[in-house]
Amino acid sequence: MFGLFKSFNEKCASELLKIREIDKDHAKRWFSAFEQHISQQNEDGERKADFCIAWCATQHLHKIAKSDNPQDSFLANRCPVGVEDQIVNKVSVMICRVKKEQMHPEMKQGVESSLRLIEESAF
Repeated sequence: MFGLFKSFNEKCASELLKIREIDKDHAKRWFSAFEQHISQQNEDGERKADFCIAWCATQHLHKIAKSDNPQDSFLANRCPVGVEDQIVNKVSVMICRVKKEQMHPEMKQGVESSLRLIEESAF
C-alpha cells in the first residue's frame, strides 16, 4: 500500500536492490549514474520500474559491448551514461544477465549478443 506513495525513481531503486547478485553500494552507484535517465524515461511515459531498470541497463550494455548491430547500436547511442566506470558497467551487465529471461525475444537476442561480445573481449 505504501508503495503507491513512492516516486518513480524510488520504485526503480527498490527494484534494483531486489537483484541479489548486485552489491548494495554498487547498486547505489549505478542508480546515481542513471537517475536522470530514469527520470527522463518516466517523463516519456514509462510506468514500470522493473522494465525501466532493464531498459537502461540494456542500452548501457550495448554501449559497453560496442555492438555493431544497427538496432543495438541505436539503443547504445541513446544511453547518456558513459562506459568509464567499471562498477557501473558491471552492474549493467549483471542486470541484463538477471533480467534477460523476462525480456521480449528480440530484446533478449540483442542482450545475449552483446553479452557474448563482452565475454569475448574479456570484460
